[in-house]
Amino acid sequence: MNIYKILLILSFQIWTTQTFAQNYKTAGGIRIGTEIGLTVQQFIQKHQTIEAMLTTSIQNKDVRFDVLWEDHYPMLGRRFNAYYGVGLHFARPAEVNSSFVNQRGIVGVLGGELSVGKYVFSADIKPIVNLKAGTSQSYFEFMPGISARYIFIKRENMIDRLERKLKNL
Repeated sequence: MNIYKILLILSFQIWTTQTFAQNYKTAGGIRIGTEIGLTVQQFIQKHQTIEAMLTTSIQNKDVRFDVLWEDHYPMLGRRFNAYYGVGLHFARPAEVNSSFVNQRGIVGVLGGELSVGKYVFSADIKPIVNLKAGTSQSYFEFMPGISARYIFIKRENMIDRLERKLKNL
C-alpha cells in the first residue's frame, strides 16, 4: 500500500470520527436500575436513534413502555458517545385498584454509551413527568439505569467501504 492510500484512509478516519456517533444500526438488550427489562435502539439518521424500552419497576411491579428520540455525540471517537433525548412514557400498574391508574407522561434521558466489539454498554438517567397519575402514584420519577445491548446490525462506515474499494484496486 503506498503512502497516498494510507493518507487517504487516515483523513477519512479523522473525518468519520467527527461526523458519525454510533457504529451500529440496530442493537438490543437488557436495562437494569430502578427498573428491569428490554431495550432496543434503531439508528435513523446522523447522530439520531429511536429507543424503545419495555420494563417493570422493581418497587411496584408496574409494566412500563418508553419510546425516546435520542441525539448521540462522539466524545472520544465514535465508540464513546454522550446522548440525550425525549419521548413518551406509558405505565400500567400490576394491581388495579382505586389509587393506581394507567400513567402517561413525558420521559427524558441523559447518558453515555461505549461500543466494544458487538456490544454497547450505557449508563443514563431517565426523569419522567407523569401527566396522569393516581393518588398513590408520583407525578415525577427519576430512573437511573445501565444497559447492555448486542449489536444485531452493524453500521458500515466510510472507512469500511474505502478499505473494501482499495482492496479491489
